[in-house]
Amino acid sequence: MSLPRIALLTLAILIPGACSTVVSQQPLGQSADPESAQTLGGDWKAEKGLVRFSPLSDGHMSIQILPPKEGRSAPPPFDVELRRSGDLRYANLHDPDDPEAPGYLFLRYKVNEGGHIVGWIPDTDVFRKAVTSGRLPGQLLGNRISRVILITASQGEMDAFLATIDDDDAWETNHPVVVWNPDAPDTPK
Repeated sequence: MSLPRIALLTLAILIPGACSTVVSQQPLGQSADPESAQTLGGDWKAEKGLVRFSPLSDGHMSIQILPPKEGRSAPPPFDVELRRSGDLRYANLHDPDDPEAPGYLFLRYKVNEGGHIVGWIPDTDVFRKAVTSGRLPGQLLGNRISRVILITASQGEMDAFLATIDDDDAWETNHPVVVWNPDAPDTPK
């Protein structure tokens, strides 16, 4: 089973070099987060260009990667569902056009004091070990080169699992995904 188109697009733009990923059959977060979707609306600077976040409804937003030069075509926009569990925020990506998509690609994020979005992808080793040991319901798809760790846990099981491990262990905190506020003085040029 291949990775969803949306996962490949996002990994290529935001997370260079990723070859394994964690997906969940359901979006992470107890409830929709429409307030964050409204707050994050606008153009942001990503590592490889500009990204437009357009709020939709009920915590969903459309994300469009803008072409680097006039006249170039852009990839189609994709839908991201923002959800929260308490003070924790999650962005969930699912490709509705791909019936083979195994689930939602997700990351935990926050807006830092500089106004930039900082996100962390799941630590694949932690989630792989949790699935293979039976601590977290799921299965491994693919092979050693391209692996999808599919989490089949309920929302309650996922929240309970995350509560048992330190954030530095659950998320790739050493390799954050950053989307910069283009109006902030510390945004890279």
